[in-house]
Amino acid sequence: MKLRLRYLILLLCIVRIACTATAQDYADSLGSNKYRITKQDGGVLVGKLKKNDAVEVILVTDNLGDVVIPKHLIREMKELKADDFHKDGSLKANNGFHSRYFLTTNGFGLKKNESYVQWNLYGPDFQVAINDRLTAGLTTSWIGVPLIGSVKTTFPVGEGVRMGVGALAGTGSYAAPSFFFTLPFAAITVGDQRRNFNVAGGYGLVGFAQYSTGGFITSLGASAELTAKLSFVFDSFFLMNQAGGPLSAGFIIPGLRWTQSESKAFQIGFAGFVNNGRVAPVPFPMLQWFRRL
Repeated sequence: MKLRLRYLILLLCIVRIACTATAQDYADSLGSNKYRITKQDGGVLVGKLKKNDAVEVILVTDNLGDVVIPKHLIREMKELKADDFHKDGSLKANNGFHSRYFLTTNGFGLKKNESYVQWNLYGPDFQVAINDRLTAGLTTSWIGVPLIGSVKTTFPVGEGVRMGVGALAGTGSYAAPSFFFTLPFAAITVGDQRRNFNVAGGYGLVGFAQYSTGGFITSLGASAELTAKLSFVFDSFFLMNQAGGPLSAGFIIPGLRWTQSESKAFQIGFAGFVNNGRVAPVPFPMLQWFRRL
């Protein structure tokens, strides 16, 4: 009996040592001298730092082995921490594209020094991180009418739940200086950058000269990775009936996003106009190009 007890104690000690080693290996993989290097051409490499001097960096990668990178080819070099990884050990995206659907935003933000432009058929949309929680943006058309500025702050509110609070404000620019538009909003996002669902709402106010009108606007959005590069994206927004009745009008936009690299992505959506419970397809697709700045 005593012999069996000794064997049992020995077995438990071996299991504990093995589990500790495995846990340590996993912890080492989530950072511990791991770096993400973004090159000037937008290419990204991830690995352990072997050498870093004034001339070059040598990175030990999982698939390419030792990679020598001249310093003048490096745009950004960042040491990775545990919060840079998903729970399954995969690396989180570092481009900020996950903070947008087609037209609306969510509870995710950009990290300091991150910025991107979303090229649309009608014009550009610029987004820049002021710090890890605050993002500012500018949206316009190719002729500079209207000009719409935005600001958003994001923060966690629970396990797997984030919130974004911000506002949009715009003007008719040189073509219609008396036109204005404001939309304070809040968004709650459940999930992570790979799979999430978002509910947002705000009060929009539009004015021109002596006339103004407003109403509540709500939005549902979602995204889900289908493969490493392809994601399903859904966006929508609805204008609430001012009398407190059902939704009066809005858009739904399902589509796909192709993430070509850390620095660029392309997405296509097929919009439908919703009015009094009926959906009419928009006859042309929504095309958007993301580029990290």
